[in-house]
Amino acid sequence: MVIGSGSSRKVLFETADHKPLDEEESKRIYEYGGEIKSQNYTEKFTSVRVYLKGGDEPGLSMSRSLGDCVCKPDIITASPTVVEWDVDLSQMPFIFMASDGIWEFMSSEHVVKEIAKKIKSEGPDKCVARLSQEALKLWQEKENFAYVDDITGVLMKFPQPESESKS
Repeated sequence: MVIGSGSSRKVLFETADHKPLDEEESKRIYEYGGEIKSQNYTEKFTSVRVYLKGGDEPGLSMSRSLGDCVCKPDIITASPTVVEWDVDLSQMPFIFMASDGIWEFMSSEHVVKEIAKKIKSEGPDKCVARLSQEALKLWQEKENFAYVDDITGVLMKFPQPESESKS
């Protein structure tokens, strides 16, 4: 998730990924009976995934998930990391939340810049559709059409201050 500025086209805030090798996440996974396995596929790519101890499922590359039921509620949890963040409405802020299919090949900075350029003229729905298409194209290029992760995004604009909303 990122909070971006429509006026400066900069990232104002971004969440940290919930990955198995994060110290706190790893500790919870092992504490509740999970294990983390790594596998090298090429010199450039190592897959790190979460499994039930001694098993071969579910093989998730994240330590928190809304949809996984095999390792819930403790090994893989849906509990969010909650952060309170003040936003300045004059910066034309927006929130973009997305699955790892968006973030795998696109940086927060790139996503925010692309949204900021078009959100006013296209609106949230078209911005998300355009980013999803870009993510799909990147997956196809990088994975040679062999695999595409889930690509899901939600974009929300904050209300604008009274003086700007009338113009």
